[in-house]
Amino acid sequence: MASNYNPHYYTLDYIPKYRQEFIDTKLNWFIKTFEIYPSSWPIDCIKIIEKIFEKQKIPFVYDFISMPDKVDALAVLKPHPGISPGVYMMLINKNKVRYPYVNSRDRRANFTIAHELGHIVLGHLLVPRTNKTDYELYVEEQEAEEFAGRFLMPQSLILNSNFISIDSVAEHFIVSKQAVWKRLNHLKRLDLLKKEPQLVCKVCGNKKISPYAEYCCICGNSINDNTNGVIAFDYSDGYSLNKNNRVLKCPQCCNEEFSPDAQYCRICGLPLFNYCTNLYYHQCYHKNPGNARFCEICGSPTLFYSQNLLSDWQQAQNIYYEKLVKEDNTNYFFKVIPSTI
Repeated sequence: MASNYNPHYYTLDYIPKYRQEFIDTKLNWFIKTFEIYPSSWPIDCIKIIEKIFEKQKIPFVYDFISMPDKVDALAVLKPHPGISPGVYMMLINKNKVRYPYVNSRDRRANFTIAHELGHIVLGHLLVPRTNKTDYELYVEEQEAEEFAGRFLMPQSLILNSNFISIDSVAEHFIVSKQAVWKRLNHLKRLDLLKKEPQLVCKVCGNKKISPYAEYCCICGNSINDNTNGVIAFDYSDGYSLNKNNRVLKCPQCCNEEFSPDAQYCRICGLPLFNYCTNLYYHQCYHKNPGNARFCEICGSPTLFYSQNLLSDWQQAQNIYYEKLVKEDNTNYFFKVIPSTI
């Protein structure tokens, strides 16, 4: 795997193993405390700091002020009577940060805010900078960088991305191109930047698209504009079919006994093929995949979807997000960490 990362820019070795585990623990606490769900990705940090301010699970305020041009954002801890250890302040450079984010330079601010949140959550601000060595300050910067990278680009999501281009992936995760490159470098997966892009629906992320399809069978979006999505989903919540596209089990009553030429279930009468429902206007008799909500040929709703035998694709996508993150090594959403800052 040595060729899949650049050792010169690999700074993870500066963070001891126990501190890397500490980053995961505190990130876990942060995500749970502020109710950031798998469907929240990609993360907009302006909305996150608004939520932190609203919930006040930690004493926190933020403001947009004029700052030196080289600074995007800055977190500080201010003493306050009766509040220990004080009030955390997030200051954002109003002269530099364009919001909503426009290009890679603007999206860099999203990462910077996540970086500064890392300083807060990891407890770096509890000890004054003047009491630390240059090396200790450097390590804290690397920890905050790693916190931001893991928060904005969870391993399970970035590794399952469709790398159309580094620009497209960066735009999706609301970070700069440099942030994507560094995250992949720390995961030792720079090879993904050279991976052949998949045909992926830009609306729902469906990656199982038939060669003859005109429409995405999951969301009904036209796929003829050659624009691919970044996050690739496997919508595996449908029904298994035989080689003739007939279901192996009735979706409605679960009957599995069919005669060789059966078109309908002998128990409940449901058609055993996920036909297109648009017979009147297009006379489309296409037999769609078992998870198809919409016809691959004309984009009309399918029989199984119209009969509520398949959920809306947004609900299925949320379940897939949860599955991806649950399989993540960091397992952010499924640990119970009774921790405080």
